[in-house]
Amino acid sequence: MNSDHWYLEVQYTLDDPANYTRPWSWLRSYAWRPDMTLFREYNCELQTGAKGGLTPGLVPEPQD
Repeated sequence: MNSDHWYLEVQYTLDDPANYTRPWSWLRSYAWRPDMTLFREYNCELQTGAKGGLTPGLVPEPQD
């Protein structure tokens, strides 16, 4: 990772002896991007890919 920028490094370890013969780990690094700190609200109900945005049977939350 580039040492002249801020970043968060997280090491994950999966230890599940019922399904794996030994624990295994992986490392993820997340760079700080001050130019991307603002984001728009995400409405997951409209992101289902269904025609019209909602899957039949889902009831949308009331709009505030």
